[in-house]
Amino acid sequence: MRFASLLLSIGLLIPACLGVRYETLTSKYKKNILKITDANYQNLLNNEDFDIVLYLTASSPQVGCVLCNEFQPVFEQLAASFYENLETHGLGSDDTKLIFAYSDFPDSRKLFQQLALNNVPKVYYYNAQQGIGLKPSDEFMFMSTDLLSTLTSWLVAKTHLSPELFNLRTKVNYTELLLTFCIVFGLGVTIILNYKRVLAIITNKRGWQALSILLVILFTSGYMFNLIRNTQYIRTNKDGSNIYFIGGHQAQLGVETQIISVIYGLFCAGMVILVDLFKKFDNAKLRLFSSVGLSIALFVLYSILVTCFHAKNTGYPYWLLKF
Repeated sequence: MRFASLLLSIGLLIPACLGVRYETLTSKYKKNILKITDANYQNLLNNEDFDIVLYLTASSPQVGCVLCNEFQPVFEQLAASFYENLETHGLGSDDTKLIFAYSDFPDSRKLFQQLALNNVPKVYYYNAQQGIGLKPSDEFMFMSTDLLSTLTSWLVAKTHLSPELFNLRTKVNYTELLLTFCIVFGLGVTIILNYKRVLAIITNKRGWQALSILLVILFTSGYMFNLIRNTQYIRTNKDGSNIYFIGGHQAQLGVETQIISVIYGLFCAGMVILVDLFKKFDNAKLRLFSSVGLSIALFVLYSILVTCFHAKNTGYPYWLLKF
């Protein structure tokens, strides 16, 4: 009985000692970027004959890691390009075998605890047979604004592989091309068949005024900032209450942009009505009271805008009405 137990223990220890081989891993996961979790990290990080570059992130909106969301597409694009270039160029017998992997905090709390992480994102490099100890051979430093080229240079220096393997490849989205062609073709046919109506719309002065105001509101409210930075929509405090404004001018939320754009939109609409519509009233008293009433409403609205600005810049000394 003891002999059987001993054989069973030896049988369980042998795979752990041998670790995971590159061919086994790539045949199972088809050279895709690996997702490391608490359920598989002890197995997948036991790298016997290949190096691992591990990206540690926290994509949850509750964490609010802006750099994590910015760097995730960069890492995924570089990994996909590397594997695609690998199919073309191949590896020599003495070349470093490299695997790209990532781990997200909600699925890897135990791993993050063992790594003693206090902040994210992190990019760790594990040489062959070093992953099982969880002590990285090297760490990528997020010091540059051009993260893609810096990460590429760092990996080339670590692996001594050809830089051609890390050249970015952009996949052609044929579905998007076909959809674009259909839209352009449909618009072209519509314009040809209804050119008089289209010409009337294009030459409409009010339409251009409305479009100009809309574009000004969009760009001054920060929509492009949200698009470029991929900002989260809203944040939540530990007590469950929502955060609508982030202090400072280097970060913002999606809901913050929407609130400001609504205020700007109401303010523009009020000014247009005040300047353009009320002057057409024949009744002088109605024109006067309407103008005064709307002016008061615009003053209150502008006070709300100043209050929102105080949420961004607490040191601003001036108020109109305090809310």
